[in-house]
Amino acid sequence: ETKEATCTEDGQKTYTAKVTFNEAEYTNAKEVTIPATGHDWDDPEWAWSEDYSGATATFTCKNDESHVQIEQATVTSETKEATCTEDGKTAYTAKVTFNGKVYTNYKEVVTNATGHDWNAPKWTWSEDYSGATATFICKNDPNHTAEESVTATSATTPATDTSDGQIIYTAKVTFNNNTYEDTVTVTL
Repeated sequence: ETKEATCTEDGQKTYTAKVTFNEAEYTNAKEVTIPATGHDWDDPEWAWSEDYSGATATFTCKNDESHVQIEQATVTSETKEATCTEDGKTAYTAKVTFNGKVYTNYKEVVTNATGHDWNAPKWTWSEDYSGATATFICKNDPNHTAEESVTATSATTPATDTSDGQIIYTAKVTFNNNTYEDTVTVTL
């Protein structure tokens, strides 16, 4: 007769010997303890919170699926910020120590590059006002600049007896689907 051992309880096996001698029957029984098998934990199933700030590891015993242990993990994160041109990411690491062994799980969340957000240009004119350069500086990263050089147009108003003449120089540039204009007025 056998009572099987479980993860947590010893089992028992009974051996019975019978012998007939001189027309009499003799019986002897011996009981042997079968040690509990102990748990045989499978690799954990991980569950993360929606914002990845927490995680749990669920361990299930291979010997008896009704034996389940849920452990709260320690979560750490490391972030590389997105830039104008490169995606960023946050790497989350969940760690739990269970039954003398360390288990880890990883999640990575990508943050899209921000793209450039250009300020209005700063204008630099040539000495003779025949051209100008528009310098655009990104609001997200002032190290990102773009320059556009253009030829200026001019309109002259001649001098009269009562007023000075003038030349109006105009520089116009289209950048990032926007048109920018700057003028300089020179009195004659």
